[in-house]
Amino acid sequence: MISRAVPFGRYLLIEKIACGGTAELYRAIQESGNGFTKEVAIKRLLPMWCDVAEVRELLFDEARLLAALSHPSIVQVWDYDVIDGQPYIAMEYIAGLDCAKIAKKIAGRGEKISEGIVLEIASRVLSALDHAHNAEDSSGNPLRIVHRDISPSNIVISGCGEVKLIDFGIAKGGHRSRSTVLGQLKGKYAYMSPEQASCDEVDCRSDLFSLAVVLLEMASGRRIFFSENEFTTLDMVRRAAIPDECVNWVSGGFASIVMPALSLQKDLRYGSAAEMLDEIEVLRAKDPAFQKGEKLPHFMKRNFRRRRCEGMFANISPATLVAFKVGKENIFPVFLRRVALSILSLSILMFGFAADPAKIPNISKKKTGGFAPASTVPEIGGTLTLADDIKGSIAVDSSPTGAAGEIRIEDKVIQIRTPFHTDDIDISKDVEVSLSLSMNGRTSVRDSFFLSQAYPVHSKSYTLQKIKSASLIVHASPWGVVSIPNVMSGRETPALVKNLSPGKYSVSVKYPPTGRIVTTSVDIPSGGNLSCVANFDGDSRIRCR
Repeated sequence: MISRAVPFGRYLLIEKIACGGTAELYRAIQESGNGFTKEVAIKRLLPMWCDVAEVRELLFDEARLLAALSHPSIVQVWDYDVIDGQPYIAMEYIAGLDCAKIAKKIAGRGEKISEGIVLEIASRVLSALDHAHNAEDSSGNPLRIVHRDISPSNIVISGCGEVKLIDFGIAKGGHRSRSTVLGQLKGKYAYMSPEQASCDEVDCRSDLFSLAVVLLEMASGRRIFFSENEFTTLDMVRRAAIPDECVNWVSGGFASIVMPALSLQKDLRYGSAAEMLDEIEVLRAKDPAFQKGEKLPHFMKRNFRRRRCEGMFANISPATLVAFKVGKENIFPVFLRRVALSILSLSILMFGFAADPAKIPNISKKKTGGFAPASTVPEIGGTLTLADDIKGSIAVDSSPTGAAGEIRIEDKVIQIRTPFHTDDIDISKDVEVSLSLSMNGRTSVRDSFFLSQAYPVHSKSYTLQKIKSASLIVHASPWGVVSIPNVMSGRETPALVKNLSPGKYSVSVKYPPTGRIVTTSVDIPSGGNLSCVANFDGDSRIRCR
């Protein structure tokens, strides 16, 4: 907490909600000359990042995206600029709870959230996603936005039942000033789609899969992809391995809505958020159970009447890798002390790159028979603390598994065999990582990537293709003698080589009557068939195709 109100341009910073690796988040008052005041949330970069162009652009990319979206269930941005050298975003401030905390509270009482309430939340989020997925720029060009971080902590419900989709910090789309880098996992493992967990291209159907996981968890009171080991979690997600017990805890009507969205193959899912929303409306119309049930505003007031204006801020994202506590001191009277949920979850303070919940430092884990949120919010009290030992994580697997290789990090070389995982990479400064994998009878793989406090995780499964034999035939006009080091020597044309390993070869053809020699280098792919012709009647060249 800050000990006194701090002026920041036309804003008055009242309360520090949290601090992450690149930015800090405040509850603030916007003042105007006529005495009008408005409560907002201010996210501003920490001084050490203010001059880093890439970090500034990430912040403003998100601001530009939110400014382009106008929907009652998407958090609004009011302003973004630079004040005294510090880039910031001013955003809508909402007092409420995220779905992770709501589910935890209800499960703690041994109860379940009704399917009608879950579908009401789903309808609002799907409407927001439909708006985002179909958004266009000022020229009418589709932005092709994919949220990529749909999770319980990024769906916020106010005390009066308003639903807000937050945290577009890692959204993919045409608003980005820099291209998205493939090969880096972005999002929370347990809520990724199979294609997202495999570092493949994603589209709007990825968001629908993630939302369906959230909905099934809320209605069943059970975690879907839950494991203490991040490799196991990712494997479950990649296989879309939905536990039967989760489906058995919901009605057939509810399952008929969420299960198509949870299909492993994208083409078997709903084609759009609007299509899934239509199916929910059809179910509501024909099933009386969903018509007569409790509505969301009443649900929130009944369950959270006493707490809806205190102690309600978004739980920390695994990506931030920070542990925090919020102090009890405040310069304002108790009736103004609303430690509300910021519309910006802390995951975007590190721009959303998630690690497994098991890796969050200083946050205790508790196992219960019911719903356990992806990350645990510490109890309120004490002071704000930033974890000072931030480490990077590398998770590598291969298909088939068991590939040998090495990882080079500056002067350090790590010999590995897949599957491999380490979460002890020093990222106090940005580091470049080189990776190589090989296996007998398979094509080798090489990759390189960067790890930093803004991009702390690299997790990817590499496919080592089975090597197919190649063939090479060499002709000459009028004739010649062919030599290929380690393959053949002194063979007259036409010279045919079968079962050749793919790779680079030097091919030389000599014309004995004149002693003239022509040479070329060829690179034969796996399964390739190459034909070379040496012409000694004309320009004495060798051509291959």
